[in-house]
Amino acid sequence: MSPKSKKSSRWPYVLLALLGVVSIGLVGLDLFLKAMLARQEMALRVAGVPTTAEDLGLTPVAPENNAATLYREAVEASNAIDVLEASEEGEAPELWEYRDRFRAMHANPCRERTDDEKSLVPLTEAELAQIDAWFAEFQPTYEELERAWFAEKTQWSDYSTLTPDAIEELPGSVLPGLATARELARQLAFKASWEQARGNTEAALESIALGMHLANGLADEPLLISGLVRIAAGGIALNALEDLLAQSDTPPAIPARLQAELDAFREASIQLQFLDGERRYMSAVSAYRSNFISRLLVYTPNQIKLNEYHLILRDAINEPDFQRRRAILAPLEAVVEREKARRGGLRWPFHVIANMSLFPLLDSFEANDRLLAQAHLAEQVIALKQYKQENGAYPDSLEAIADRLGGELPQDPFSGEPFRYERDGDGFRLSSVGKAGKRDIGWCGDR
Repeated sequence: MSPKSKKSSRWPYVLLALLGVVSIGLVGLDLFLKAMLARQEMALRVAGVPTTAEDLGLTPVAPENNAATLYREAVEASNAIDVLEASEEGEAPELWEYRDRFRAMHANPCRERTDDEKSLVPLTEAELAQIDAWFAEFQPTYEELERAWFAEKTQWSDYSTLTPDAIEELPGSVLPGLATARELARQLAFKASWEQARGNTEAALESIALGMHLANGLADEPLLISGLVRIAAGGIALNALEDLLAQSDTPPAIPARLQAELDAFREASIQLQFLDGERRYMSAVSAYRSNFISRLLVYTPNQIKLNEYHLILRDAINEPDFQRRRAILAPLEAVVEREKARRGGLRWPFHVIANMSLFPLLDSFEANDRLLAQAHLAEQVIALKQYKQENGAYPDSLEAIADRLGGELPQDPFSGEPFRYERDGDGFRLSSVGKAGKRDIGWCGDR
């Protein structure tokens, strides 16, 4: 055999040897990453981070003790109400169409109306009578919702186990329930506006309190999307409260349970629940939805990086000082900016899922800050109206109501400073600077 043929015959063995080395290297890397992830999970447990469904308190709840059952039945009952008459074109209007037109008729003087709102046609007397009939039929369902105050939990799905089958079914079981929660929040806010327009301030406040309770009940959910719906539902209830306060010359008697729900909006532990639950869900996805290659190149390294981000986010939630909190979040915001700059380009798979997850995670921080700002604004506006009732005019500065707020003025979550307060004629304007220094969250009185 010629030297040339001997040399060529060695190539298959060389390739097999190289393949063996690469395979051993990949297996070794997989084992290393799995061991690293296991050590990380252990460190999370030691740090007190919930890592199992039991740690998160995700035990199943019986339907009769689950407020979600009541909420589903309420929306089904409201959808069955058929009192809105068809127009000349033959189509029956949707309740939300009347709701938007009603709100335009009773616009909050503090809020700038959009062009779409200005173009809405006022409701006729006949249409107002239809709304009255709708709420009359809704009243028994609303009274049933009172039982939600005494329900054990609000859970839209069974989160006690995250098996492969459960992971596949989770989005389909949760999302319709969250849509139900948001729709019911709108209905309760509409009822509050309707009652207020009829002079039933006490009934309006009870409806707002129930809307807040619906929102805060979502704290029993462990997913980020549930947290975002909680913020949306809470914002709907707080907008209704803002409208009520803006149109009330005297401060209403705030029900104790409404005050309790306002206090719950400030609980940092609720934000932690969603963050910890989302990490637990992503961890389960990494464990069950991966073959060897995808686990090695995508899921395991991304889960390791996501756990690192998770600890940073927890530190930020637990940090009360505004400047230190901004410093904690700065590295993550820099990652997001880099990802935005790379859009459309190629990325290594190792951290792409973790980096892209930062977008909704940081967006949830901003949304939660908006909800927190609204809750603080509500409490201060109530205190300002009480001050005016006792003293005949609004104070020149917020320091005058500090004692009514526990002796300390709340901080604007977007600046770390007290909220901006200014007199406006006989009234006032109270506002948050909002994100990037924009004063986009503001309440007023007697304008």
